[in-house]
Amino acid sequence: MTNRLMYYLEADNILYEAHFVFRKGRGTMSPLTRVKNFVEGAKEENKISCMVSFDIQNAFNSIKWADIKKQLVAYKVPRKLARLLDSFLRDRSVVLSDGST
Repeated sequence: MTNRLMYYLEADNILYEAHFVFRKGRGTMSPLTRVKNFVEGAKEENKISCMVSFDIQNAFNSIKWADIKKQLVAYKVPRKLARLLDSFLRDRSVVLSDGST
């Protein structure tokens, strides 16, 4: 399912250039390299650089499924794929365990 969705999003250039998650050839080092190059470029030009970073803990588990479905419509994901994702997300819940049982 992920492969089909990513193929669609990549083929139609829907994702932002700075989107790195789940993209081929873009591992965790890609955004770090981009930041490093930006800072080095600023230093070479005697400019000041500043960075703000957000770590949204448990973001996927916190988002409402209805909001994901709205984005599928906004991105004009093919109907068959949207129905498949809708079926996958329907009646899902997140169960957390501390591992003690």
